[in-house]
Amino acid sequence: MDDDSMGRTAMRTGARRPRQGEAFWREMVAAWKMSGVGTRRFCGEQGLAVSTFGLWRKKFTARRLERVCWL
Repeated sequence: MDDDSMGRTAMRTGARRPRQGEAFWREMVAAWKMSGVGTRRFCGEQGLAVSTFGLWRKKFTARRLERVCWL
């Protein structure tokens, strides 16, 4: 923890991961499916933001549905 100029202790939040690309998120979604645990627990264990994970999962689902519709 760091002290500011007033002598107060600043709380550190969780360290942010560097931005990851599509391949990383595909791997994470696949690992989540294999894990059998809920999204919140999986994301907590992996240090991922639940909201970001959900956005990528939704994006992949939408793409899969688009391909199915074109067949």
